[in-house]
Formats: sequence, structure tokens, C-alpha cells
Amino acid sequence: MIYFIKSENNYVKIGYTKDNPKKRLSAIQGYCPLRLEILLVIPGGFSVEKNLHSKFEKYRIHGEWFNLPKSILREIEKGVIEGMPYNNQDYIVNKLLNWKRSCNLTYYKMATFLGVSESGINRIVNGNRNCSYRLALKINSYLAKGHLSG
Repeated sequence: MIYFIKSENNYVKIGYTKDNPKKRLSAIQGYCPLRLEILLVIPGGFSVEKNLHSKFEKYRIHGEWFNLPKSILREIEKGVIEGMPYNNQDYIVNKLLNWKRSCNLTYYKMATFLGVSESGINRIVNGNRNCSYRLALKINSYLAKGHLSG
């Protein structure tokens, strides 16, 4: 998973972890005097991390930390990163199915939590409907905060 962690001075760390991004946040917070928060988590490995580092190279301040302009920071906070697959339909369906299985949920409970209709969740999971951009952002936001895990 690729994570975007923001410090209270608005510097952003773009990194990769195999573990839960919340654990990574906790580890980084242990040696950072500034308050940190997870902005976004997207799927990907080292190649995605490397591409993002290259994309934002001119904003790099040190290592994996970037001083991004407010316009880019707002896009990341909204989950909008040009060319990134975080709202890919297969990714969303996979995350929904893993969440359903790991928490032993019904589509009704999932829909209630996400604020959408049960039939909508069912159609997305069964491939009869694409996940809306709004729902993709909501699911990604919940993932970043660890709310869609078992």
C-alpha cells in the first residue's frame, strides 16, 4: 500500500508499506515531533511509490518528504491523483469483498455503514454497476483510517 502522511506543517511523506498504514503512521510519529495524519492510502508497491516520488520530485524537501503546493495537497486530501488506480473497479470490489468476509457482514450492514443502498452494493460487487467516484473516495477514506478491516 502507498500512504500519504501529512505533518501539521503540511509536509507530506509518500511511502510504501506491506503492513497496515496505521502501524506505519505510529512508527513515524514516534520519531517526529509534529502531529501526523494519514491523508490517503492507495494500492501499489515500490514502482508506484517511485513513480509518485518522480511525479513530485520538484517538491521534495528530504527523502520521502515533500512540500506540495496547496492545490496538490487538496487533490490528495480528496483522493484525486492523476493516473493512480485507487478507484479502479476491481480494487474497490476486492476491498468490499474482503471487508464483507473479514467482518462477516451482510450487504445491508455494509450499505448502511457506507450510506448507500444495499442493492447498489450488490450490483457493484456482482459487476452490474460501476462504483461511483464518490463511493470510491469514501471507501478509500475509510480504508486509510482502518475502518474497513476485520
